[in-house]
Amino acid sequence: MGISDILKSKKKILLVLLGVVIGICGSFLYLRNQKASQTTVAYICADEKKLDISFSKGSAVLLLDKKIRLREKASNEEVTQYVSIQENMTLWKNKDFVMLEQGNTVPYYDCSVGGPQGDGLSNPALEIPSDQVEIVGGSE
Repeated sequence: MGISDILKSKKKILLVLLGVVIGICGSFLYLRNQKASQTTVAYICADEKKLDISFSKGSAVLLLDKKIRLREKASNEEVTQYVSIQENMTLWKNKDFVMLEQGNTVPYYDCSVGGPQGDGLSNPALEIPSDQVEIVGGSE
């Protein structure tokens, strides 16, 4: 084995190490940007219930007993609807309020950051007028 062979193998090792370092740095940057695009909001609902929701583009994660992922289904300028078919849940969100439906019940209603506003179920998040619906993705 000559000197040129040793130099070639060192060059290959350095290139591989450089690739690994670049890959690790890229992974950290990606993860940092993913965290920055998520917003977690703590809501206080009627009956003193608390509801923590982590929002990101096109989805929401409910932080209850377990994490429940919801996908954006429909939206207009005022209201966004998120659904989870597996958990039979629908989350309605507007600028100030959220409301969570589970099956035929509404366990979390009149939820806002500052606490219940006394509107009960009569907040604007109840429904999206059908003429203003924009289907985001997926099938019904």
